[in-house]
Amino acid sequence: MLNIYSSKILKNFLSLSAGQALTKIISLISVPIIARQLGATNFGTYTLAFSFVLIFSGFSDLGIHQLTIREGSKNKEENNSLFSNALVIRLILAIFFFVIAIGTVYWLDYPNATKQLILILSILIVTNALVNTIVSVLHAQEKMSYSASLLFIQSILTPLTIIPLLYLDISLKNAFAALIIVNLVFTIVIERYFFRKITNFSYQLINLRIWHQILKDSWPYALMAASWVIYINNGSIVLSKITDISNVGIYNAGQVLIVSLFFIPGSLMMALYPAFSRSVVKSGKKELKKIAEMILKILLMVILPAAILIFLFSNSVVHVLYGSNFTDTAIVLRWLSLALVMHFINSPLGYIILSTEKIKKYVLFDILILVVNLSLGIYMSINYGLIGPAIAIFCSECLTFIIRLLFIKKNLHFGISIKSILNLRLLNQNG
Repeated sequence: MLNIYSSKILKNFLSLSAGQALTKIISLISVPIIARQLGATNFGTYTLAFSFVLIFSGFSDLGIHQLTIREGSKNKEENNSLFSNALVIRLILAIFFFVIAIGTVYWLDYPNATKQLILILSILIVTNALVNTIVSVLHAQEKMSYSASLLFIQSILTPLTIIPLLYLDISLKNAFAALIIVNLVFTIVIERYFFRKITNFSYQLINLRIWHQILKDSWPYALMAASWVIYINNGSIVLSKITDISNVGIYNAGQVLIVSLFFIPGSLMMALYPAFSRSVVKSGKKELKKIAEMILKILLMVILPAAILIFLFSNSVVHVLYGSNFTDTAIVLRWLSLALVMHFINSPLGYIILSTEKIKKYVLFDILILVVNLSLGIYMSINYGLIGPAIAIFCSECLTFIIRLLFIKKNLHFGISIKSILNLRLLNQNG
């Protein structure tokens, strides 16, 4: 039976949460500093470049990250062969999507200065593929403390590189070039001196049978991963083509604050995911329902007070963090605080589906949600400016909730009790 209070799951959750919390605290401090240094217009270009990297990094994953965690946690004896082949596939895909990213930048016809910044930063697509493959191994082996440390170190490379260089009046172009060098060195050091020692990992020969199996089984995860990265990052690109680039910076100043809280459900569910993948089929429907409702109740108890405070004091938050040049970020923050509550509910529902064989039936619904999000985002941006993508995300999260709830009821054959979840009395169960 899966017990969310088990020592291993609790340790993994705390490790991931601590690492993510430190990462987000640094982000909450560093992003406003960078925004103040650059101003709304240059910060818009800065965040647009990172949005491109995140989107095409997501494409290059092709769902292999989630698949390798699931399969690696089931059969640890074959991890070396599985992850060796996954690494080669991801490197090839990263290079391919790096080229596609370059083509997309030219197709969208951005100013030359913007093109150069995006092209330089897009090299991170390749380094991210290497680091994320290492993270997959660590997650599959449930060594979350190591993966949390690795991701934390990777996350602080950007502020530790960018902020000092901007203070020295180094151009953003040269700062991005320095960031690429730092990430390349970091990736090499991690692979050579850290990764193999703690995992006893050894590279195996390429096995085309494993390639076929990975590519065959990863497509649902690929579509879901691609849908997510487009879903959460398309606002920058939509706004950059519809409104002034300064609005991209103003919008992203708010989105960064909200996304920084996504780690809470993400850490909990990532800690549970390997265990879910091993035992979700064996657990009874009653047990799954009980665990799901307990997780949702815990997450709502955490996020509801936070979302209310963000909504009520958004003007003060923006003024303190960003200053007067980002006043309009407050309205973005209010819309996204509503979306945040829905995301906290949707994240566990999504991981429950991910852990089962029903994912192939579900993935088309994620594509539908993405189409709705993109269409609504474009329409709202044209009519309402920089708050358009925020409204689209909130509406899409509401749609996601309805779809996942109905999908679980129909395909996993148990219903989530909304009444039970909203009853936020102190938990008296131990799972």
